Amino acid sequence: MLKFYKKLKTENNILKTGYLDYKIFVAPELGEISNALTGENKRHIFVAYLDEKNPEMDAYIEKIISAAKIHLSTDCLLLKYSDDKSMPSLSQIVHKNTIQFALLFGISPRDFGLNITPPQYMPIQFNGLTFLFTDKLSVINASTEKRKALWDCIKTLFLD
Repeated sequence: MLKFYKKLKTENNILKTGYLDYKIFVAPELGEISNALTGENKRHIFVAYLDEKNPEMDAYIEKIISAAKIHLSTDCLLLKYSDDKSMPSLSQIVHKNTIQFALLFGISPRDFGLNITPPQYMPIQFNGLTFLFTDKLSVINASTEKRKALWDCIKTLFLD
């Protein structure tokens, strides 16, 4: 019996399987980035995009959102994310704000502490929220195909 236990202990050791082999990071407190969150969030839409240090992309996000008859400053909660800063977990943002939709441009689910791998340009439901993950704004702006895919998603979510 002891021989069987030793074999079982070495063969089924979860720590040796790689199952728990993932990076753990500390997400900053929401208070640390709350000044980066702007907008009144009247329609409960969270919009986050990667800051590409290009003022044209700030105008471009406004253009995308306004095409769906949504006002970025009043209807949305906006986060302009910088690569050099830590991203808060989405659960922190949802805990402090009412969110129904999350539109994430150039930000991966893992950046927000989500352990999912959704397809881009396809709205998905997860934990009571509707997510849309896309490429960063400059990539969308440069591709007619990606602009069309984004517009189809925006129409499905907000205009149909």
